[in-house]
Amino acid sequence: MDHRLTTRSLKLNPILNFLCWNMEYHLEHHMYPMVPAYNLKKLHNAVKDQMPKPKNGFLDAYKEILPAIFKQAYDPDYRLEVKLPNI
Repeated sequence: MDHRLTTRSLKLNPILNFLCWNMEYHLEHHMYPMVPAYNLKKLHNAVKDQMPKPKNGFLDAYKEILPAIFKQAYDPDYRLEVKLPNI
């Protein structure tokens, strides 16, 4: 399974990033779960050209997530179209 199709990373301000334990790099965390949280930013910078663009905060992420959840309630085969970089 390609986690890039089902998981998102976010851009957060430093305070929220600290409170979320660097989980603004959530996609990278799922792709490479053995990388410690304090190294996720370095990992993000190393692989960002292979990942979809991060969402700009929680609101931007939930603008995509909530409609998808409601659509999937009525159509279990519904999938979001995620633009992946050509590598």
